Amino acid sequence: MFLCSIRRLPRLALRPLSTLTSCSVGTPKPFLPSMLMQNTQLNPVNPLKLQLQPQFEPLQEPVNNGDVRMELDSVMRKRRKKMKKHKLRKRRKREKAEKRKLTQGR
Repeated sequence: MFLCSIRRLPRLALRPLSTLTSCSVGTPKPFLPSMLMQNTQLNPVNPLKLQLQPQFEPLQEPVNNGDVRMELDSVMRKRRKKMKKHKLRKRRKREKAEKRKLTQGR
């Protein structure tokens, strides 16, 4: 199957085989669910290994959600202020350009 694909794709044929193979030859990858089941039966989970794994505590939500909202509000306030300044600057620039146009037209 592999050589067949090399014949069809000339660019692959130019490469050395070492660059094309990504997995070791000795261990086939499981491709069927039955093969996956066999692997789990061959390698059962050791109970000692489960005990040695760190026990993760569930995450606790922050008690005071007001602080987070206040920070977001201040960020939004700053953004609105920036937009207001930006719009004002654009409007003044446009007015100046119109004024120049009117004075040049005379």
